[in-house]
Amino acid sequence: MWEIVLCLTPLTVAGFLLLCAVLPWAAVALQARARDVVPVLSRAFLMLCLLVVLAATLIPDQSLGSGGQRYVIWMPGEGLWGDHMSTLGMSDTERGMIVRLQLANALMFVPLGLLLVLASRQPRLGRAALTCLALSLLIEAAQYAMNAGRTVDIDDVLFNTLGGILGGLLAYLPHRMLSPASQPRHAQDHTVVAPEEVRDITADGVRGSRLVHVQAGHDAPSEQPAAIAAHIRAPDSGWSATIASCVHS
Repeated sequence: MWEIVLCLTPLTVAGFLLLCAVLPWAAVALQARARDVVPVLSRAFLMLCLLVVLAATLIPDQSLGSGGQRYVIWMPGEGLWGDHMSTLGMSDTERGMIVRLQLANALMFVPLGLLLVLASRQPRLGRAALTCLALSLLIEAAQYAMNAGRTVDIDDVLFNTLGGILGGLLAYLPHRMLSPASQPRHAQDHTVVAPEEVRDITADGVRGSRLVHVQAGHDAPSEQPAAIAAHIRAPDSGWSATIASCVHS
């Protein structure tokens, strides 16, 4: 984990966040062409990302059970600037490393939140946030049980969850903005099919019929019934046909 922290610079953080911001827009554009491709790819990358997170957080720094007395930091912010840091006598440099560690905790969950939204056919930001929160709690519980040199800190949970929410927002906003359901009603192209004429119905079938398409916004006929339906059955051939159409005002 500390190897990742040492790689955090303003340039690497900005590049990482830019990549996470661009990918959802590309995914939404791809989903418009191939609807099932994005969820499948997102689930595959989600599994890979989950393995990376578990490896970074659960691989012990020392042998199991050798961490001595277990200690849990329950007060938010105590691990960053509270009394616990003062008693340990950490310098500003060491405290800066702790801040970078929490930044890494947040960035580590950004792809998880992003992929959780993209992997779902019906994206839900709240569901992604709760999943990241539950995963972070499970990781902290596992670290407490292992007692292998890792401190259980409520700040880890908070920063993990914030990172997951940020990733979920980066994926949810393009979906919300570019989804057809989010477009104004007048901008959507509704096509209403209304029967103008049905004729020449014989026992062999409907020999001739003509339908016209009334585009939304065009003048519709003066008489607009809610529904027009006809059911025709020929006794000789045993076939049946149903013609139904709705005319929208």
